[in-house]
Amino acid sequence: MPVVDASVWVAHFVADDAFHNKSRKWLEKALEDGEDIFFPVVALAEVASAITRVTRDEKLALTTVTAMLSGLYSAIPIDDNLGLKSAKVATQCRLRGFDAIYAALAQSFDQTLITLDKELAERASSIVKTLIP
Repeated sequence: MPVVDASVWVAHFVADDAFHNKSRKWLEKALEDGEDIFFPVVALAEVASAITRVTRDEKLALTTVTAMLSGLYSAIPIDDNLGLKSAKVATQCRLRGFDAIYAALAQSFDQTLITLDKELAERASSIVKTLIP
């Protein structure tokens, strides 16, 4: 039941991304293995924004977030408890806001955080297992 951050989603859906093949293969294998893949619902905005900034393709951005909501993956809402936990993780690990949400969600589920962001992987590794696909 890994938590997947925006960097992996973007790489998976943007064919020109340097990590496209690695991300695509990792996500496909995780689904084949029956993994439940989670992401915080705020990832939808982060992914759509990143894809649009990089590709200028609004349709691809919206197709991507629609795919993320297809039922193959699980979007987790941010409630007060996860928000507070994210704030604590942000200060403890010196993480940016969205990065802290991913790490806090992984910590809450006692799961691995999957990311292409080396800084996030390094800083969050003190509280959760991290993996770069």
